[in-house]
Amino acid sequence: MYNEHFGLTEAPFSIAPDPHYLYQGSRDREALSHFRYGMQVAGGFVQLTGEVGTGKTTLIRALLEDLPEDVDVALVLNPAMTVLEFVATICDELHIKYPKKSHTLKDLVDRLNAFLLHNHAKGRQTVLIMDEAQNLEPDVLEQVRLLTNLETSKKKLLQIILVGQPELCTKLARHDLRQLAQRVTARYTLRALSRAETFEYIVHRCQVAGASRALFNRSAMGWVYRLARGNPRVTNIICDRSLLGAFSANLPYVDSTIVRRAAAEVGDSVPGRLWWRWPASIAAGLVAASTAAAVWAYWPQPLSNASHHVIPVTQAPSVSSAAQPVDGSLGAWLADATIKSDTDTAFQALFASWQLNLGELGQRTGCELAADAGLDCVFNTGSWKHLTGYNRPAILELLDESGQRHHVLLTRLDGDVAEIQFGDRAERFSRLDIDRYWYGKYLLTWRPAIRSDSLRAGDRGADVLWLRQALASYSGEDVPQSGDYFDDAVAEQVRAFQVAHGLSADGVVGRFTLVHLNVYMAKTAPPMLTAIGNRTKG
Repeated sequence: MYNEHFGLTEAPFSIAPDPHYLYQGSRDREALSHFRYGMQVAGGFVQLTGEVGTGKTTLIRALLEDLPEDVDVALVLNPAMTVLEFVATICDELHIKYPKKSHTLKDLVDRLNAFLLHNHAKGRQTVLIMDEAQNLEPDVLEQVRLLTNLETSKKKLLQIILVGQPELCTKLARHDLRQLAQRVTARYTLRALSRAETFEYIVHRCQVAGASRALFNRSAMGWVYRLARGNPRVTNIICDRSLLGAFSANLPYVDSTIVRRAAAEVGDSVPGRLWWRWPASIAAGLVAASTAAAVWAYWPQPLSNASHHVIPVTQAPSVSSAAQPVDGSLGAWLADATIKSDTDTAFQALFASWQLNLGELGQRTGCELAADAGLDCVFNTGSWKHLTGYNRPAILELLDESGQRHHVLLTRLDGDVAEIQFGDRAERFSRLDIDRYWYGKYLLTWRPAIRSDSLRAGDRGADVLWLRQALASYSGEDVPQSGDYFDDAVAEQVRAFQVAHGLSADGVVGRFTLVHLNVYMAKTAPPMLTAIGNRTKG
């Protein structure tokens, strides 16, 4: 509403955990260092604690955006479950198949152990991240400890990061959990922002959103700190309402009077006191986020409509071409029981974008169907930056206000507007609106062009020739590169490509790098989210 008035490209103080807005002060840098240590240490736990609203989930999202390609992550957002449900959730996150209707804890642990050994043999790491870990029951915590016993003679197979509120420290101090507490090798407490950090935080978020001038004077920022006491989420809510107040009054910036009025409007705060009363709509969103399980539902849930195989078709189902941008209405669409936002429908739309049609296959899953058609599924947790890099239609997992999961197909990105397909209908929503319901889970499909899972310096053969041609196509060279040897020059080109696409710049062509390169070589692929020519190369 106020973006144009202040020269912003988007609202700078959304409470969505967007890593693009991460203010990397000393506390955030140290927290990320602990996370990275947790992925490298040979055994033990890493523990990160912080009060509600201090930015723990945003840090997790930032970590996930910067993962090396040789790391597989199981992210559990709400571990308040039984031991059996907890281990099943880990298997689901790692896409480990198991009998859905009849399985024991031993079945799940055996399959998990086999997966970890296989990953270790391939030189890959496996990391378990648990958010809201203060909600873990003692018997589940004991199972977490037992999972660290999955090991070879030299190395633990599963690295574990516990993230939670300060109550986690109290729980781990219990006598019956002392064995687990002794395995915590690194602890970090995410403190509130200082006054100076709050000032920098406000300026940083405004600049990321496109501000070319100061939008808060020093007195206003001082009042924000006094009212929020350095809590980032409370700071965001007060600043967002303050910008709205300045816009309504047609003022060029926010002053202290507007901040005090904004704080009173959103939380009955008074000068000098910490404001902790959440508006009902915000509380509902937080509850939905914390109660939604992190299980990505594409492997376990079968498709229910169709014939006995995947059939090529000449045209995808028709989609309304008159869709117009709709701001702030995605929640109403998700709440409408007549709108199709189930897994089956989303997969049918995804296959249609590949010019494929689905038939009835009983208990077959969408990704098993994809394999029949020569496609491979990519599951991940990321951001708009990730999706733009892949540049292919993707199924998004959305959580509505009640915590109900919805699966919809993202078909196009046009600046800050995204087109989402519900069955045979397409509607356009602002990214900000979608961010209220999307916590980073997505799935897309691609058609591998080579047999290798990874390529690195020293490799030779037809797969390397394909790599050199893909790099040439990306860089816009007129004549594709020849030669089938992966030399240092190719490794340097790969690193430059990885940097430009937000990947770990290690010069090794792993699965995610292959998916991104595939965009520039695929001849029969679904429509791109954005035109390649409009994206920055580096």
